[in-house]
Amino acid sequence: MYYEEKLFALFCDLTDNIVEDAISDRVKEAFKKANSIVFELDLHNPSTVETLMQCKNMPNGDDVSHYLPAKLYARLKHYIRKYRQRLASWSNRVGDNKIEARKRARHIYNSVAGGWEQRRPVWLLFLLYQLSEKFAQREHIPMLDLYLAQYAIETNKRLLSIETPTEQCNPLSSIDREQLLFAINYTLSYLEFEQDRLSKRTIEDGSTGLPDLIYHYNCGSLEASIFNLDAKRFNHLGFSLSPELDRKAQQIDLQLREDIIVKRNVRMAKRIAALLRQADSNHYFFALGAGHFLGENSVLDLLETHGFTIQPVTEKDHISFPQLDDKRFQKFTELWIREIPHARDPTIDISVSVIELSSAPSVCHCASRQNVLLIICLLISLARWPGK
Repeated sequence: MYYEEKLFALFCDLTDNIVEDAISDRVKEAFKKANSIVFELDLHNPSTVETLMQCKNMPNGDDVSHYLPAKLYARLKHYIRKYRQRLASWSNRVGDNKIEARKRARHIYNSVAGGWEQRRPVWLLFLLYQLSEKFAQREHIPMLDLYLAQYAIETNKRLLSIETPTEQCNPLSSIDREQLLFAINYTLSYLEFEQDRLSKRTIEDGSTGLPDLIYHYNCGSLEASIFNLDAKRFNHLGFSLSPELDRKAQQIDLQLREDIIVKRNVRMAKRIAALLRQADSNHYFFALGAGHFLGENSVLDLLETHGFTIQPVTEKDHISFPQLDDKRFQKFTELWIREIPHARDPTIDISVSVIELSSAPSVCHCASRQNVLLIICLLISLARWPGK
């Protein structure tokens, strides 16, 4: 007997114009042909969304003034007010209709900084990280996983989630309260430095790692040296408090990456491997955050440790899709409910292939002339031969 499983994985950190203009029709076809779509969380479940909202905020109606020193709280409040003013100014400048400009500014503010005074320390830190994004980019970043989940439901696909709300609510295990407060103060100091620098140039000239990430990935690189920039996120523009404080900030940043990315990658890879070793004939499409596929200790790297082989597949390679039974699924299945170890079957040959797809309008002029979308497609082939 011979059977195959196909798995495709999509980066979720995409803007809507990238989704429409850059994603290959081949990838869209893969999504349509897949019968199982795996997300980080079931965001169509009201209890999941409620849990996420509750875990981000302080209990009992407390606010950030309960844990932030008075001077730090005053600085943060002043910065948020200035941020909102700059956002309104930018929105008026880029739009003709004042009413729509106000709506745009309000929408972006609420999506990024709304309810900031109620945030727990870790979620306040994450909020500050987002404030350095350009306004225009914040306006066009949709909840792509929500869009894909809705489309999957409409097309009767099986939906699975790979993490629990609790796991995402409490992502940090190695950072204590003192380190969090230091990180909040250091990040705010950087934002104040950036704001002062930008006030001397242009309102929209913010800094972000997203364009660099897209550029390098379009040039065909998943190397850690390109994407492992977290520990240098602050000093690349000349920002520094002191050598000692800078080193402390970099160490905390590395710990954050370990907790937020690497440890979750280990958990995700384990669950993906267990899923793919099940003896069922399925096409899997994984919609996960971009950070889980980039750099060292990525999900791809860790799948290799589970016995999978990673190899590139080009646009010219042929991918066949075995016929599937006409099944109807409309409910999320949580992969984390049961984590039963699966014995390695020596009769199964497992390989994972990364498909590098070129887009029609090239936005990258690399020496290699290789244009790769912000998409990773994984092809899982399992072959079982008769008599074994």
